[in-house]
Amino acid sequence: DGDSTACHAGAICVGPGRTYPLGRKPNTVIKSRFVVPSLPKQHDSATTTYYDYLNIFWRAQPAGGYMNQFVPQLMLGNALSNSSHYPDYEPHWIEMDKWHIGAQYFMGLCVRNASFPDGFECDAQTWVPKAATGRLVSVEPGEVVETSFELVEEPLEERYEWHLRIGVVGGGPDRTSVVVSKRPFMGLVESTRSWDEDIYDSVYI
Repeated sequence: DGDSTACHAGAICVGPGRTYPLGRKPNTVIKSRFVVPSLPKQHDSATTTYYDYLNIFWRAQPAGGYMNQFVPQLMLGNALSNSSHYPDYEPHWIEMDKWHIGAQYFMGLCVRNASFPDGFECDAQTWVPKAATGRLVSVEPGEVVETSFELVEEPLEERYEWHLRIGVVGGGPDRTSVVVSKRPFMGLVESTRSWDEDIYDSVYI
């Protein structure tokens, strides 16, 4: 639809920057490849963090949900790269002095507050971060990395689920990181229960 947003917080962002009507078509696959760059000549892993990724996200904010982003990524430095997994999905940061890749579903949840019309206080200052993460995989400069997002239909269970992957091309399962999302927000937001809902009809890339 031609919409785009500027990058903030010192980030340099490159990409299509458009919303596409892809979010509810089974067997939809979105992919990208890139080459792992050389390590920076000067780098302090405690104070500087690098991310390189293809991400997709949804702008709809159901009651209780603020941010809804699939973001498998290449990482270096003090990066959000792990989590407590089910049921709390608390994000964990790890300091890395070599390149790593990892699948990630990053979420923002709202704070319950009965004084607000829908029962949640939700803005840029109050939202709570959550993350579902796959395994961390060490990668080397020059290796080719592929990211993919696939919407899979599970007819026996009457649901759609998203499969997020990032891996070294030709590296097999041991060098691939995966997150499977059976429900939006990994089931943490009660107001949205299925990827087949109308609010997920379009995805932002």
